[in-house]
Amino acid sequence: MFMERYQEVIQELAQVEHKIENQNTDGGSNTIRRTGSGRSTLQAIGSAAAAGMVFYSISDVTDKLLSTSGEPIPTLQEDFWINTALMEPTPPLREVLEDLSPPAMAAFDLACSQCQLWKTCKQLLETAERRLNSSLERRGRRIDHVLLIADGIRGFPVVLQQISKILNYLLMTAGQTKSESVEEKGGGPLRCSITELLQMCWPSLTEDCVASHTALSQQLDQVLQSLREALELPEPRTPPLSSLVEQAAQKASEAEAHPVQIQTQLLQKNLGKQTPAGSRQMDYLGTFFSYCSRLAAVLLRSLSSEPDHVEVKVGNPFVLLQQSSSQLVSHLLFERQVPPER
Repeated sequence: MFMERYQEVIQELAQVEHKIENQNTDGGSNTIRRTGSGRSTLQAIGSAAAAGMVFYSISDVTDKLLSTSGEPIPTLQEDFWINTALMEPTPPLREVLEDLSPPAMAAFDLACSQCQLWKTCKQLLETAERRLNSSLERRGRRIDHVLLIADGIRGFPVVLQQISKILNYLLMTAGQTKSESVEEKGGGPLRCSITELLQMCWPSLTEDCVASHTALSQQLDQVLQSLREALELPEPRTPPLSSLVEQAAQKASEAEAHPVQIQTQLLQKNLGKQTPAGSRQMDYLGTFFSYCSRLAAVLLRSLSSEPDHVEVKVGNPFVLLQQSSSQLVSHLLFERQVPPER
């Protein structure tokens, strides 16, 4: 009985999400002239109506699944898990079982396994929280007491609260508040469904961990963009070797202050923060940067009469990548007349 109803609800939920996606697409394609205040009244009314449609559509779906009218479904009864235990449960297992609310768990299951959109996930989590609070109140229990289970066991209320906090944080990324501006922008990079969230393999599924990794990810994007812009800065129209010679003539402080050098160091630092402590993961990016810098130093030494032990440093060694290694060697031998032994 329950599985038949569950399959029907899954199909209806998919239809609701399809309608939401179509509305979002239509809303993005229909442009309405903005007034001096920034948004037209008509557009604001449309957004409110769409939000109300989402709420009531998902409420209808969950009500159909959790309806107690007609023949009662055993798996949705409040004491189902306690009554079906093979033996009398003892603490701390009994506390965990007492905190289970089948209706809330059913809504939570839909949010975690069947939803594809952030909005529907959030709506179902709110439904699960209301069902859980109602269930605990009927049994004379308080949610703040329930969250403190001994022996470090995380029961259903803790997991539900934890996922809800993370999903709410996704709307607050980059220090933004819950406002229409966030809705228009589509939220942060992690505004996703719970299924996608669980597949991201976080070191720890907590709000602090997600916040930390989100901040690092945003910093990484900023550094990469800055590095890309630094690499695209116009260089003198000279061969790569000539450009290196000009850079080597600068002071060491000028080389270190080069935008490419600064952003490269920031990128390595950012990636280092994302690598777990004690990890033996290969630093491919650092190795590549070192290779380019050493190759630039070797080429410059072959052109210089200075002793080999003199340190050579350039701000942007990546200009070498404009030519192949064979082209660089040919330039040294035939144009610069560098002896092969050098």
